[in-house]
Amino acid sequence: MVLGGKTPRLVRAFHRHPYYSYLTDDSQPLLHLLRQIAATVATDDPLFQESLFRAYTLVNRLNALQESGDLQVTDSTLQRLVSQLIQQTSIPFHGEPAEGLQVMGVLETRNLDFDHVLLLSCNEGNMPKGVNDSSFIPHSIRQAYELTTVENKVSIYAYYFHRLLQRAQDITILWNNATEDGQRGEMSRFMLQLMVESGQHIEQRSLQSGKIIARYTPQPIEKTPHVLSIMQEQWLNTDSLLSPSAINRYMRCPLQFYYRYIGGILEPDVPDDEQELDNRIFGNIFHNAADALYHQLPHYITKELLDQLLKNKATIERAVDNAFQQELPNAIRGGLHLINREVIIRYLRQLIEIDKQLAPFTILGLECDVRQELSLQTSDIRHLKIGGRIDRLYQLSDGRIRVVDYKTGSHRLKALACVEDIFDPAKIHDHSDYYFQTFVYADIVRRQQSRPVSPTLLFIQHAAGKDYDPTLCFGKEKILDIADYSARFNELLEQKVNEIFSSEIPFTPSTDLKICRTCPYLQMCRR
Repeated sequence: MVLGGKTPRLVRAFHRHPYYSYLTDDSQPLLHLLRQIAATVATDDPLFQESLFRAYTLVNRLNALQESGDLQVTDSTLQRLVSQLIQQTSIPFHGEPAEGLQVMGVLETRNLDFDHVLLLSCNEGNMPKGVNDSSFIPHSIRQAYELTTVENKVSIYAYYFHRLLQRAQDITILWNNATEDGQRGEMSRFMLQLMVESGQHIEQRSLQSGKIIARYTPQPIEKTPHVLSIMQEQWLNTDSLLSPSAINRYMRCPLQFYYRYIGGILEPDVPDDEQELDNRIFGNIFHNAADALYHQLPHYITKELLDQLLKNKATIERAVDNAFQQELPNAIRGGLHLINREVIIRYLRQLIEIDKQLAPFTILGLECDVRQELSLQTSDIRHLKIGGRIDRLYQLSDGRIRVVDYKTGSHRLKALACVEDIFDPAKIHDHSDYYFQTFVYADIVRRQQSRPVSPTLLFIQHAAGKDYDPTLCFGKEKILDIADYSARFNELLEQKVNEIFSSEIPFTPSTDLKICRTCPYLQMCRR
């Protein structure tokens, strides 16, 4: 006699398909995918075949509801609905009751005696089965009027459990102590009761697979002539810019650089739910609002001008609303939208308060593009352009120029020790990528100006302090002029760019698993 405690969940073969998230706009592509799996996957595994049949039946039912008009949901809701239904679907066992081993449920064992019993999945939550009082009547009132309570249901399961075991010659009970979904596996309370009160000789054994799961390691991608030709057409001897964010992506993970810029696989432009803002879109809205706001002011900024701007609430709110409309034109203006709107308005006011402490100053550029030319030390010297867009460029009253990059995140910047740390992949979690981008912009501006240039990262969330200074530092020493570090920075920059375009160095995956956790190409890499 074999007693099945819990039927297995549906094998989600198609759910692990790398293109699953792109095939849930409606049910038809999923049906096509399931048919393709059935036609191409050659297996005699009855469990897999039954899983595939169950999945096809479920999706076909959803498709019929959609076509009839009874089910009208958005694409993201449909995807969540499919995932939820599959997770809740079980596969029943079928067998011949007159011969062989019998797989039975708990209720099927009533009034039957067995010589040999194998009880599977005897975990707390399965035996007794997890029950709750899904009633509007409070537990104390149910108990007082002798209505059915959780205790009654548990006692029924206790009867089934002991009734099953009472005349058996040998009994084997299994439970799983593995941790799943954050919950630690515990043996059933009935097992503990047997161990304490039965007085029988109980032998305990522990089974382990003894296997070591080998972590999949993605293979490097060689720079074949075809790959190099794509890179040359994109960056070499053209007007296209190799941006600091692209170089930062290469230093973070060369394989991620390949997926994005050589393979041309783009990240999603908008979040699944347009009411929610990811960090990138939130930052874009703040940047656009700040740019529009300061474009309304003259180049020479005084405290009086900023005081007037702070008093004019309508101007700030209008800039934020226009930025939202520009970035998310079709978004539903709900509760989350209003919360994000108020946060960005507060950030803009915080930015103006910071500028009041610096005023007077002269704005040299807002969202301005800068670039410079680099030479590659290849067989034939080639040229490329590196550069990007500066959030703000302004000159202080002492003549020093600041290159400012806004940051709306909650990160706290950790000062690096030297220029070499900017190019050290191990320092990427200390936000060396922030340093790199601002250094590139500041170095380009310094070549065009005869005045000192300071690289600056302005973290709006942490700028409320009275003596807050966004100037970058090496250790505790502020970088008041990029020219003091320009020579060494450009030397390392040229080495890194030559490495990117070297035919002898492949695109290798990062060895830092922390980077992999937030990588948009994690499913493709399969690490």
